[in-house]
Amino acid sequence: MKTLPTDVLNWIEQQSGKLSSLKAAREDLSQRYQQKEPGQHLQHADAIPAYLVTRLPATYAVLARVFEELHSRLPDFTPQRLWDLGAGPGTATLAALELWPELQSELVESQVAMVQAGRDLFAHLSLSDQLQWHTHSLPGLPRQHTPDLISLSYIVNELSPDLRKQVYQNLQNQQALVVITEPGTPIGYQHILEARQHFLAAGWQIVGPCPHALACPLPAGDWCHFAQRLPRTSLHRQLKSGSQGYEDEKFAWLAVHPTQSGNPFEARILRHPRKNKGNIGLHLCTEQGITDPILGKSNPKYKMLRKAEWGDKLW
Repeated sequence: MKTLPTDVLNWIEQQSGKLSSLKAAREDLSQRYQQKEPGQHLQHADAIPAYLVTRLPATYAVLARVFEELHSRLPDFTPQRLWDLGAGPGTATLAALELWPELQSELVESQVAMVQAGRDLFAHLSLSDQLQWHTHSLPGLPRQHTPDLISLSYIVNELSPDLRKQVYQNLQNQQALVVITEPGTPIGYQHILEARQHFLAAGWQIVGPCPHALACPLPAGDWCHFAQRLPRTSLHRQLKSGSQGYEDEKFAWLAVHPTQSGNPFEARILRHPRKNKGNIGLHLCTEQGITDPILGKSNPKYKMLRKAEWGDKLW
């Protein structure tokens, strides 16, 4: 499981208000998060603290996992400057700094209250000098410095089709690794697929999660998504009326680069492996399409696959 640093969790607890008000804000946030039409998600008066308690840990866990994979795919890639677009309180920046602590970040976030929450958080972490905030909406981008890493984290779903296209066209002018994360829903996958097609048509390379740059082989009605487990705090469980000490955040993602695709791999596991006695059943995305092999103990990869999970790569 991936969890926020302890000092961040402590800071979040300090921002929390009355439980009843936070519950109402959390329910409003959840409904807006699942909506199919573009729109702003933080409308309730207590949306910011509700977001910090329930959404920040989940988005951080997802981004930490994605960045770790990108680090393994491009081991020599050490970004110096991040553009954190649709930054919220700086979640992508927070996750990236765990891997690349010297990173400088420019954060674009249109909601003033969220920017203030982010400023307070990074001041608490004594990291403010590595950040520059921009309070405006996309498709407006930072202009002063050139990035080598760009994150659009859970923001594409808030943009209209025309704005999405404009953002992608603007990003084509950058020689940077572009990482897009979206909710692991059918509409989230459609947004990822749209971005994938756009950047491939522009001649960019796919770094992840796809093992190829061919048309997505999933049939109609299916969608490519993954899950990241994270622990719940006591307050988190109360807000979601949950009994389990963890949750699984479903997400979809895409990473593209103008020239690099990273170390090649054979397949991506798209479902939980079926680990039976003496064999393992897999649902894979490969260059040959979707395959469902059943591998026995005689397979040289059997031992390795006993530990494989949904979302893992196969080399």
